[in-house]
Amino acid sequence: MTDTLTKHQLREIREMLLEFRSYLDSNHVALDESVHQMRHINEGGKIVRVNVHDGALISMLTSSVEVYPSQYVGDAPLLGQEGEVFGNLFGTVEEDDDCITYEVLGTSVTQTYLIRTEEACCPSSHHLMKIRQIADSIPGLTCLGRFHSHPYPSSQFTTLWNSHWSPQDYISTFASVREYRVPPLEMIFALAALQSEKKRQPVIKPSYIVSYCKNFKFVLRSFIFDVNKRTLDDVAVLRCQLAEKIRNW
Repeated sequence: MTDTLTKHQLREIREMLLEFRSYLDSNHVALDESVHQMRHINEGGKIVRVNVHDGALISMLTSSVEVYPSQYVGDAPLLGQEGEVFGNLFGTVEEDDDCITYEVLGTSVTQTYLIRTEEACCPSSHHLMKIRQIADSIPGLTCLGRFHSHPYPSSQFTTLWNSHWSPQDYISTFASVREYRVPPLEMIFALAALQSEKKRQPVIKPSYIVSYCKNFKFVLRSFIFDVNKRTLDDVAVLRCQLAEKIRNW
């Protein structure tokens, strides 16, 4: 495993950027009133902080490991049942003079998919709406965005590359921004199964955390959609006490 990009990955980045630019050029969609009301959250130079609570991390970790592709560890695959996992993030948003804080209290892991492979998943929008309607009826609870996993074989795993959003991730976030009351988070849970347990300290960076649990290496990384610039940016601060405490000893 390495964090150095290969020539193939650099080629993929160029192709992604071309696809991304083409999408933006062909989709001059006017933001509706619900999105205009979000704009003040991204104004004024306020930093965005995301706190992921224990229950939310446990849900992301266990669901991502459960459907991690068997072929990545040399076993027979369960076609259509393994690959990426998708879910909603729920919690609260607090705002002060210089910071907007997203408290991710929990997640709902999607169980109904139109497509699921090791490279992509497409949840049923009808079933997602059921969950959001239930969440909206709970006082004080807000849908903050969504998460999905990026499973990779250990031989292909790089921290920054595998934990970054793809053009498809951006398009999906852009298309769904009107469904949220706040600028949505896009959280990536990248993971790889290693050949053995690694006794290493977690790596804590401003917008992502690298940690190890049993024989899995995982990266938790969070982005936020800026409705003014229409960009999907790393948050200024990501913290998760449980991810920072997990040890294999």
